[in-house]
Amino acid sequence: EEEEEEETLWQVLKNHWLLKALLLFGTPTLLYFLYLYIRLQKPSYLLPLKLRPSVSMNDERQLLIVGTMSSGTCSITHELSQTLQLEVLHESTDTLWDYGRDGTVSWFHGMRYYTFPPKVNKGKKILQLCNAAYAHATHIMFHIPKNNPYAAGPLLFNRADFNCPFHRLLIPSYKRCYFRECVKLMHKEIGCARTVDKDGKRRESSCTVPFRKVLFQMREPLKVVESLVAKYCDPVTQKEEKSEITMGQAPDTLLYLFDAILPNQQFLDKNKTCSLHMATYVVEYYTMLLDAYDRGEIDAMYQIEYTSLCEVAEMSGLLDEKSTVYKPNLKVVKQKCKEEESSGGDGMIKKSKNVINKGRVKIENLEKGLEEKMKELYEKLG
Repeated sequence: EEEEEEETLWQVLKNHWLLKALLLFGTPTLLYFLYLYIRLQKPSYLLPLKLRPSVSMNDERQLLIVGTMSSGTCSITHELSQTLQLEVLHESTDTLWDYGRDGTVSWFHGMRYYTFPPKVNKGKKILQLCNAAYAHATHIMFHIPKNNPYAAGPLLFNRADFNCPFHRLLIPSYKRCYFRECVKLMHKEIGCARTVDKDGKRRESSCTVPFRKVLFQMREPLKVVESLVAKYCDPVTQKEEKSEITMGQAPDTLLYLFDAILPNQQFLDKNKTCSLHMATYVVEYYTMLLDAYDRGEIDAMYQIEYTSLCEVAEMSGLLDEKSTVYKPNLKVVKQKCKEEESSGGDGMIKKSKNVINKGRVKIENLEKGLEEKMKELYEKLG
């Protein structure tokens, strides 16, 4: 009788819709992660197929491109991945479960060249920085969608050292763990690429992920400010048929973020306009990376409006055998650039991703103090 009862229970379970749904959706998911695991972490398991070798979090990648938000980082990521067939990720360095073995394009990686001012409490600012990540722990990248900002996640820099169990994503203890991991990695990564001190003495980089070449991607600063205003400032009216928006205040969480990474700039002053806050952020970010370039910590810089994709590839070391990390990339990139040249095209990078500001915002005047800083920035950029 017990055997008959067990068989009956199994029959009920076997025919239950929940089990069928689990098998229907769970099996492909499991196979997909198994595929990623073998392809990215254990390619030696399929040695006869001669798969690309795995890349650990500490292995050198080809390139890091840093550029402020709204400078075309999504577009250059798309072009490098689709046109030149490189494994390049946007705002991520993950090579364990994603295809980032050739490099990263990121705005927040610019903070590798930042040092907090002497009188600023670094620990307090990092706690502030990770606070929003605590509230949005399931988001692993540093993006700030309008009205729902996310903050710095530890996976942005180093997935291998991330010690929080993913099966507990929605449990409060996971978020507390996520917050601790964020604080730990921000202490390690912010300023890690500052290899030249005030006295001109050099030291080794302490960053987790090394890159063969680091580039600074620029876009005309005022265009960046206009794009940020269109993207993040809360308009008084949001009627889609209007060609212009009335600029309101920047989201509090965004200003909270800016105040954490760029203190002493009065980002929490609500009497200032949104465009002023955005312009201040752009000037400070550009100045930080231009200084890093002057110190020799960044290999090259370019303006996306006037630079071809193959010129970016050349600056990244992808057209030189000695500077190419993964040698098969050399042949592919050279062939693509040769095809572009023979076709007669200009090869310019197309702004095809995240095109937000289409005639919505036009900034013509800035406050006097910031206008002078913006003029100085334009002079530096030539």
